[in-house]
This record gives sequence, structure tokens and C-alpha cells, in this order.
Amino acid sequence: MAENTFSKRFTLIAALLWTLLLAASLAWSLHNAEQQIMQMAYAEARANLNKDITFRRWGTLHGGVYVPITETQSSIPWLWHVPGRDVTTNDGRKLTLLNPASMLRQMMDLYAEDYGIRGRITGLRYLNPGNAPDAWEKVQLEAFERGEKAEVWEVDSVDGKPYLRYLRAMMMEPGCDKCHGILGYK
Repeated sequence: MAENTFSKRFTLIAALLWTLLLAASLAWSLHNAEQQIMQMAYAEARANLNKDITFRRWGTLHGGVYVPITETQSSIPWLWHVPGRDVTTNDGRKLTLLNPASMLRQMMDLYAEDYGIRGRITGLRYLNPGNAPDAWEKVQLEAFERGEKAEVWEVDSVDGKPYLRYLRAMMMEPGCDKCHGILGYK
């Protein structure tokens, strides 16, 4: 009888230890999976931003791009200070200058519609009121200005849904002052 009790206790303890081991293994696996997912999302966010910066540099190298004025594309009002913002071609077509930031904004809006990945340029000083930072961005941008960090990423709620938010400082480069110099950036 003592041997039977010992056998039951041993079996119970072994089952408990096995359950704890499985639970720990599950917790470890879930934790690793979450970290891998976050690292993949971070890598994708960085790749998207690097592409966006390269696209913006390309536009800056060319001084922006002239596009036809249409029902869906009017002159960019916050570029009023840029000489030659609106031109008329020899054959009478009216064109307006899209600066790299406006080109990128339009591209990002289409990308968000098509793929659900949002992106935008924001700052504490901005030409386009639509580029004003939200509360989270403002806190991060202020930390950038104080030199506390140059990038940040975290999961945050946007419109009630969880998003990986990634923000990295963009520096003024030659050609950027054509449009943004009026804001006092150097």
C-alpha cells in the first residue's frame, strides 16, 4: 500500500513537472515568435523608409517634378515661396511643381490604400498642415531635437488598431532648402 501511494505521488509529481516543462516551452516559443515577428516588422519598416528616403533624394536631385494641373492635382499652396512653382509649356499646358515631400506623400497615400502600410513625413516645423505630428510623433520628435535618440519603434494604437510605429530622423541635405529653408531648418 505504501508502494502504491509512492507510485501515485511519483506519477503526479512527474505529470506536474511535465506540464510545467511544456508550459515553459510554450511560453518560450511564443516569446521567441513574437520577437521574430517584431524584428521582421522592424526590418520591413526600415526598408520602406530607406526606399522613401532614396525616392525623396532622387526628387531633390531633380529639384522636384513638374506635373500637369488637373482636377485631382492642383498647385501645392504651401510652396507659394518657390520660384517657378507653376509654369506653362510652349503648347499651353499648365504644370505645377511637386517637391519631393509632396511626391512622397502622394505615393505613400496610394501605398497605404493598396497595401495597408502607412507612411508619412512629419516634423515639429512643417509646410503642409496635414504633416503636423500626432501626439506620439511629437513626443518622439522633441526627443530627436534634444539629441536623445535618432529613431524609435514600438507598437501603438492608431485608430483603435495596433500598429508598429517607426520614426527616424531625416536630416536636411543639399537641395532640401529650396522648399524647407523657409522653416529655418539648416
